Amino acid sequence: MPTNVKASLRCNSNSAAVTWEPASGALAYVAVGVTTDGRYQTKCNNTMTYCDLSNLQCGQTYNVSVFGYDDSCSGMESDKAFVRTAPCMPQNVSVESRCAEGAMVVSWSPNPDAQYFHVAAVSNTGARLYCNSSSTKCTINNLPCGQSYNITVLSVRDACESKPSAVAKTSSGKLQSTAKFTVQKLYLFIWNGIINFVHVYQETRLLSIFRMKMNHKGISERFDYILL
Repeated sequence: MPTNVKASLRCNSNSAAVTWEPASGALAYVAVGVTTDGRYQTKCNNTMTYCDLSNLQCGQTYNVSVFGYDDSCSGMESDKAFVRTAPCMPQNVSVESRCAEGAMVVSWSPNPDAQYFHVAAVSNTGARLYCNSSSTKCTINNLPCGQSYNITVLSVRDACESKPSAVAKTSSGKLQSTAKFTVQKLYLFIWNGIINFVHVYQETRLLSIFRMKMNHKGISERFDYILL
């Protein structure tokens, strides 16, 4: 039977590389991986002493055995090796936007197979913000105003990441107007009385010209008032 069976996880493809020492008289080999609960099984074969088990389910532990074959029958089953697959992606991701604080709180369902979670928020301008958490929520602060965000969460264990979660969307608070307004009061006193009382609301540096014509004793007088 094959000996010294080893199985190593390949995180990026969620497959396992299986190797073994050859069995006497074997012409070909079949490696079989079965989850500990028996729900999932995968196989690979080769005439050499290695092959890759693919399409592994996330969040599972596989028992891996190798069988040697000759022209007539299969040999004995090897000793088992074990491989633990990448954690499953976070589920039920939601976002609470706290516009007044310039922050967002991202939460998700528990996943005991993960050591921690990595949250990424990408804005419509391409800005990227991150936070990590070992619990089921994470807060991202200092959000620029007036932007929308796509948020994804990864489960991480032993530097092996899950696939990204489904995208959640949110937006930060609206841009606050930076225009400044001034209030000025114009009092016109003509012949010992108040002729007019004017409130002028204007943007900074905007010039408003008020012209007043008054006729007195047949003489036309014109007054230009420039309000800064």
